[in-house]
Formats: sequence, structure tokens, C-alpha cells
Amino acid sequence: MLLTLLAAELAGCSSDKEILVPEPPSQQVQVTGVTVQGSVADGVLSFKGIPFAAPPVGNLRWRAPNRSKPGAACGRQPPSATTACKSPSRAMRPRSARPPPRIA
Repeated sequence: MLLTLLAAELAGCSSDKEILVPEPPSQQVQVTGVTVQGSVADGVLSFKGIPFAAPPVGNLRWRAPNRSKPGAACGRQPPSATTACKSPSRAMRPRSARPPPRIA
């Protein structure tokens, strides 16, 4: 009986009607003085590269966050989110961040 009820419930869920999702009104937002461009993929509007704080480098390391500067590199929507603000390659890391060489 439980299986019959489950089958009836699932049959009621299926539909041949296409669900129309309205386009969002705007793909640009203003965030702390910077305009960020969004992108729509599969009906989902997403914003990447939003500036939250200045990067914690130099004298900002281990301190409370500071506001990001207008037009900061990560504050604008890149052409591709995978190309923005990448971590440095292995060759660019300081020696202290590299594993020690193996001695045979």
C-alpha cells in the first residue's frame, strides 16, 4: 500500500509544462562605490569578485580588516572568474612556503 501511495504521489509531481523563470531586472549592482557585473547561468544570477576588504599583506597581516580600495583588482568582475586573483605559482612562493628538498 505504501508503494502505491508513493507511486501516486510521484505521478502527480511530473508535468510536461515548461517552467518559465523571469530574467532578473539588473545584472549590475553597486557595492561600496564599485559597480560589480553579474552573470546569468542556468537561470541563476551570480556576482563574483565582490571587494570585501583589502588583502592582508605587508603591515595589514594579522590585523583587523581594512576597507578595500575602489577599483581593487578583485573588486571588479573579471572576464572569467577562474583567471582573477589566482594564487601565485609554485615558483613565486617564498622559500618558507615551499616544502624542503628531498635528500637522496
